[in-house]
Amino acid sequence: MAAVQPDSRLPRVIGAFGIFSVVEFGIWGAVLLYAQGRGGDSLMAAVAVVQLLGAALLAPVAGNFIDRFPRGSALRLAYLIEGTLILVLAATLAADSPIWLVLGMGVLVTISVSLVRPVHYAVLPQLSTTPAALVRANSVSGGLEGVGLVIGFVASGFLRDHGGSGVSALIFGLAILIAAGLTIGVHVPSHVASDLAEGSVGLMRQSFRAVAADSGLATILLMIGLTYFVTQALELIGISFAREVLGGNGLDQGLLAGIEGAGALIGSAVAVTLVLRSRLALPLCAGLALAGVPLLAMTRVGALAPAAGLMMMCGVGVAYSVVAGRTLLQRSVDDALLARVFSLQEGVILLGQAAGAAVPIVLLNVWGPVRSYIPLGLSMIVLAALAYPVVRGVDRRSLFNPDIVRVLLNIPFLRSLPPAGIERLAHSAVWLDVQAGSTIITQGELGDAFYVVDSGSFSVAVDGVLRDHTLGAGDGFGEIALLHDIARTATVTALTDGRLLRIEREDFLATVTGSPDGHRVAADVAAAHLLRDRTAGPTS
Repeated sequence: MAAVQPDSRLPRVIGAFGIFSVVEFGIWGAVLLYAQGRGGDSLMAAVAVVQLLGAALLAPVAGNFIDRFPRGSALRLAYLIEGTLILVLAATLAADSPIWLVLGMGVLVTISVSLVRPVHYAVLPQLSTTPAALVRANSVSGGLEGVGLVIGFVASGFLRDHGGSGVSALIFGLAILIAAGLTIGVHVPSHVASDLAEGSVGLMRQSFRAVAADSGLATILLMIGLTYFVTQALELIGISFAREVLGGNGLDQGLLAGIEGAGALIGSAVAVTLVLRSRLALPLCAGLALAGVPLLAMTRVGALAPAAGLMMMCGVGVAYSVVAGRTLLQRSVDDALLARVFSLQEGVILLGQAAGAAVPIVLLNVWGPVRSYIPLGLSMIVLAALAYPVVRGVDRRSLFNPDIVRVLLNIPFLRSLPPAGIERLAHSAVWLDVQAGSTIITQGELGDAFYVVDSGSFSVAVDGVLRDHTLGAGDGFGEIALLHDIARTATVTALTDGRLLRIEREDFLATVTGSPDGHRVAADVAAAHLLRDRTAGPTS
């Protein structure tokens, strides 16, 4: 069986993203630590709020500009812009410039950071040679973001202690230029949507209308927004707590601000078990409540190790809750509205982060770093309790088919999809009972669906000649025509009565390849099956 050759560009793109993930949180931490050193907790929180809100207003304009370039060039340009701006920021920090100048550069750097991630995830489908490779690329990229949260904050604190904020920013800027260098030679075509002129305002308006009439969906979005509000607030409170309560240095401050990311990795891994759960209201609310409990315990902590452990526990609960919430949205929202609802979710997340950067100004000044954890923890526990009856209503009407999921998981490359991908396919799949002698697909016809065998035996014929292999339970067929965008390459006929799952072309391509037109760049995924059908001998 011929193996699909990996694209050498993909590891370089992922490596560049790994550097970016560290720098994203590292430069954020560097600016926050600098602001705290200049004006205390109030200035630190104010700087965070201004950076987030400034980026929220200007990033869409910059994003529309950069999306005009071919994606490989856009990715490289985004890294170059980010690296250049960070180096300018380093110069302003080293020169001890006025805080308004540092703040202005911080806003520009935050905007540049927001440019990279969308382009990166748009490039991955075009560089992945198989659906499994795409899923691995997405999974690794998501993991790198969690790792970057921890390493970035720790690095910012360490570098601040051993060279100052200017040196810290200088190193981060040079690192991003290295990331830009890794993308040299990554050439992929552009993909500017034909309805780009519609803009984000129209989409957001439609999103509001879709959610306004459904209190359950609104509650889930509120819960997700609260998690981002709390995690953002914890970064700033953690910096203050490490210094004022624990007497720690910059390294300790960075560790306590970012250690939640390590817990998020664990929570995301544990959340994989949700794929076969028929009800998600309890995991969603329980995860949110459990994330609040460690925050209440922070009032009894006087050392770095237990404080870091509690923050990790909080991260586990937050990640578990967010995965459950997003999965429940995918199950319960009509597919035609799903993208719009998720676009609204992004707006909720951004608002949550901005509020989470502003609230610590009040909490730290009024209650101090120790008691500031109390309202955050209580808000998560109380909202989880109040939301459960409402979310349970969404859970009851959601569409979930555990039997279909189990059948889909028999296919190796589908098994490597994240839970949300499997459930999306299960959402759209339909059962098809067939009788012996029925022709399922015919060579030369247009490919309109992918099939998975649940029971029965099926023959494969190429150019009228039966191949020496048959298809049975756990096998899939029909992906060659879909992924290569060609006519059916073989005829499949039922040898016995059987049962199939049928997944329509659009649903299969959108889920497996990561984008509706991904088949143009994922065509090699079916090369092995195609070679087998063409070269296997006839039945004896």
